Amino acid sequence: MLPRIEAGERLAGITDHAIATGNADKDEARRVRTGLDKTARGSARAVNATPGQLGGIGIGLRKVEEPLRDASEGHERPVSGALPADEGVGHV
Repeated sequence: MLPRIEAGERLAGITDHAIATGNADKDEARRVRTGLDKTARGSARAVNATPGQLGGIGIGLRKVEEPLRDASEGHERPVSGALPADEGVGHV
């Protein structure tokens, strides 16, 4: 099997060289470029990471059941620590 793989790699190298120097048939060059573009793009749809995968790279998730409430004012407090709209930077 190894000789077949080596032959395929050598043919790919020859084809790449011919395309790079402009000596390849236009249809062959287009076919090779189309195949490489398709491979470079990958699958059409990206897969969402699971909480376990995110945890593996140091990203923690926390599910919030209810928004936190500020009892003194009777309205919701921002959970993420963000400022309310009227207290943000850049307001004139």
